[in-house]
Amino acid sequence: MRGQGEGLARVGAVRDGLRRLDTALADCAAVTRAPVTRAPVTPDATAPGPSSSKAPCSETQWIGALGLRSWLTLLDSDATPGELTAAAADLGAILAERSLEPAERANHLVNLALLLARRGRDPAEPLAEARRLVDDAGDSRRAELLAGWGRMAQALYELSRTSGDLE
Repeated sequence: MRGQGEGLARVGAVRDGLRRLDTALADCAAVTRAPVTRAPVTPDATAPGPSSSKAPCSETQWIGALGLRSWLTLLDSDATPGELTAAAADLGAILAERSLEPAERANHLVNLALLLARRGRDPAEPLAEARRLVDDAGDSRRAELLAGWGRMAQALYELSRTSGDLE
């Protein structure tokens, strides 16, 4: 489910990757979850249409696809306020899952911090929780990586305070 969306994003086709993930999640939801309620990504006239497989997905696949969809939305500088709101809902659904490993939860918390900062909101709370989780796990490599993203979230927030909304 994640492969096509992630691959397309790596070559700069973020919108097409998001559309493919939306289709895969809708198919998965029809089989294993409540329906996905998210506005479709604005179409790109040059992008090929998504394919549908109607295959059930595991909880891990579901969480991974939601996480990738929210991340791709964050990467999209043209994401609309509605798309950012949908990404926040995806992150909320992920963070509500009790089965997340601490490092995975920390990663999604940093993504939430980036989303908050992009919307001109203080990212301090999710960043503090992410730091605590990574510090408790003793993973210095991940701590260093997430600290860098955390500094970026904090810088985006500070910029938004001085230059207005970054959406």
